[in-house]
Amino acid sequence: MRIYLIGLTGCGKSTIGKNLALQLKTKFVDLDDYIILKEQMSISEIFTEKGESYFRQLENKALKELSNEIDIVIATGGGAPCFHDNMTLMNVSGVTIFLDVTIQEICNRLWNTPNRANRPLLQDKNKEQLFEYLEKLRAERIQFYNEAKLTMHGNTIVVNQILMILEQMD
Repeated sequence: MRIYLIGLTGCGKSTIGKNLALQLKTKFVDLDDYIILKEQMSISEIFTEKGESYFRQLENKALKELSNEIDIVIATGGGAPCFHDNMTLMNVSGVTIFLDVTIQEICNRLWNTPNRANRPLLQDKNKEQLFEYLEKLRAERIQFYNEAKLTMHGNTIVVNQILMILEQMD
């Protein structure tokens, strides 16, 4: 089974993805980490030195590569579903799960995380600006996120809930 976790930055894709892969006894890949390894540059460096458009091309290439894996859970970047017809690629090749967490919860998580500086689209914002930015981002991306085969709502999405739903889908 190939599973793609999508949603805004800070919604828990990597955390849930690792736990889900562990329960399913499959491989886990964080798409951003995969790109970092391939490019030998941080996401911030890629954005700064080569631009967002180049990064989005790298995301698409990485998704195409990973869509050939059989048993894998992939935590995508928040914008990955919105570019280069990636959402269609993910829906055709696997199960897409939108982790729909409230903006307030995501804002709190991101504000209190030490690696906020590693997220290029979130740098240099105070908490109010961060909230407003996340609201705007969600509004721009929701049409893509809503194409997911499965949507999990709430601030405490539990891996067991996802596993039960995936069982029912088989």
